[in-house]
Amino acid sequence: MSHAINGDVEGLTVAIEADRRDIAAADDRAVATMYATPQDLAALPEPCIDWLGAYARSAYTTSADGALEDWLSFVKPWGFEVADARNVAVWHGDQDVAVTPASAWWITAQAVGASLHLLAGEGHVSIALHLPTIIADLFERAP
Repeated sequence: MSHAINGDVEGLTVAIEADRRDIAAADDRAVATMYATPQDLAALPEPCIDWLGAYARSAYTTSADGALEDWLSFVKPWGFEVADARNVAVWHGDQDVAVTPASAWWITAQAVGASLHLLAGEGHVSIALHLPTIIADLFERAP
């Protein structure tokens, strides 16, 4: 990430390519644990853990271009100003290691009137256990 923040696309590319090689050499379960917290793994039925690893690995099968774009999205324009967004609810797990809570705090600070729902003990995947609440909130916000 520091490569992206510093505008070092070449350094970021090298780092991501090294990750791609590591992921290619690991089994599905090991790949899943690279991107999921214990909370995430506990929220998934056993067969889904290997699926998550296989799914994450597939993103790197032919190249690391997708991962590069993901990292660069943290530091380049999104095509709109977050400050122009209205009626925004940001739901995020406080244990998320894939997209840290700092991202949620930043979006909430930028979007006028946004509300942050930082869910204690939840990760990147386990937050899905709260979908009924999140969807209910969406309907309450709908015009």
